[in-house]
Amino acid sequence: MSGCAAMSSSRRSRRLMDRPTLRRSRAGAGSASEQFGMDRSNGLRQSGWDNVIQAIEILLTTRYFERVLREYVGSPVPALLGELANVQTVIRFQWSVAAVILLFEPRLTPTRISPLTLDRAGASAWVIEGIYRPRAHLGDFTPAGTVSLRLGQAGGQLIVTSS
Repeated sequence: MSGCAAMSSSRRSRRLMDRPTLRRSRAGAGSASEQFGMDRSNGLRQSGWDNVIQAIEILLTTRYFERVLREYVGSPVPALLGELANVQTVIRFQWSVAAVILLFEPRLTPTRISPLTLDRAGASAWVIEGIYRPRAHLGDFTPAGTVSLRLGQAGGQLIVTSS
């Protein structure tokens, strides 16, 4: 190692040590294991199961290449919403919902996706049942229990709610 490289690395480590450490206040702060997000409707901080519901809704309503820096995030579900409700489309819809949740939302593992109502015009309501793992994004796949989501349409929009 040259003297110049050793000198620059010691300066760098000294600068890093001189920085003030940031401490999280205990008031209102959750544990480090929780994943926080922002509620789309009111801008408040959101975590836990509510954050999972919102994440799934965003994933299912986002087309591929719609996000600028995350082109790979999205689903084929928005393209399927306008198609005729035949058996092939229903199977592709079920597969798309399951694949998107498995790929992008580690905190929910879907176990069953079943239709509540289906009509020929394409209006439908679905139930997604699965295993909720609140710390799965950290590698801890301990289940917290089974949950169910209701997936439906309102005014041409896809709506995800807890059932």
